[in-house]
Amino acid sequence: MVIAAPYVPLMYNVPQEVRELTRQMLIIAGLSLPLHSFAHVTYFTIRSGGRTVITFLFDAVYTWAVTVLLAFLLCTFTSLTVVQIYFCVQFIDVIKLVLGLIMLKSDFWARNVVK
Repeated sequence: MVIAAPYVPLMYNVPQEVRELTRQMLIIAGLSLPLHSFAHVTYFTIRSGGRTVITFLFDAVYTWAVTVLLAFLLCTFTSLTVVQIYFCVQFIDVIKLVLGLIMLKSDFWARNVVK
């Protein structure tokens, strides 16, 4: 995604400013992709262990309580650009990743779902 970022905006008939914003956001999305992938792996592993409520919290509650709230606060109370806010919102999932890793290492997630 990072490699294709300069070329994707060229496919569209948009002003240069839009192309530049798109390029920057594609680079951020590409750089954050490993973080998101690993976070998803942690909570899908937790889900496979029978802890579906935890994954609901990861999916829905975290998104609204952390990610959306962060975006709202940054948009409302800072003078950051849209690219800077997008960067912060994309990389806030590092918290979710750390929580998922802690749960995976604790073995609390593994529940006997066959009985």
